[in-house]
Amino acid sequence: MKPEILSQWLGREVTDLAIDLELETPISKLLFLNVAYAAEVPADLPQHLVIKSPHKVEHSEVQFYRQDR
Repeated sequence: MKPEILSQWLGREVTDLAIDLELETPISKLLFLNVAYAAEVPADLPQHLVIKSPHKVEHSEVQFYRQDR
């Protein structure tokens, strides 16, 4: 994950980020981030974010939770 990509996603300039934790689940990957923004960005934006991305796009999380266990 790069600050430039996160800036595009958020529509705000991210100047730095650090990955605090990276977790793999059966269906996704979770990134727990600490984020620093540019000076002109409102100060009340969250500095701690979680990004969740699927391993496979065709494997729906909805399908996962509907499975019988």
